[in-house]
Amino acid sequence: MKQTKKTKAKATKKRSWFGARTLYLCEIQGVDVPTCSVEERVVLVRAVDGQAAIELAEALAKKYEKELRWLNAAGETVVGRYLKVCDVFQMFAKPKDGAEVYSSTYLLRRAGADSEVVDRFFGTPEESDSNEDRERFVPDFERTIGMQPGRGE
Repeated sequence: MKQTKKTKAKATKKRSWFGARTLYLCEIQGVDVPTCSVEERVVLVRAVDGQAAIELAEALAKKYEKELRWLNAAGETVVGRYLKVCDVFQMFAKPKDGAEVYSSTYLLRRAGADSEVVDRFFGTPEESDSNEDRERFVPDFERTIGMQPGRGE
């Protein structure tokens, strides 16, 4: 089949699926505590290339950032902000059960046990937050209902 200018243009505009990873920092407003919550979020976007996927993901991240405000069980306001970091991964298959939506690789100097690598990415037990600290960042949905995105009560 002979390709025309129209079919060539359509072929070059084909959109692919990307997993887009963004990062958010959440803190309790007006309270001086040493703990914060970091949210790593991966969403699916369709775009013609990686740059377009980043632009879409960043627009979604800014919209999501406006919603990152809630009350915890103690009535404290937790506010999150987008850390303006975005990484995308072009998927090799259409989204379905078991499809890889995001992947990243890192180069590390190899020293020590596998547990040291795990600790670097997931934290050590000493660095991990306690349940009490974690609960301060969990939304109290009954109190949060009615809060407008981007606004406190």
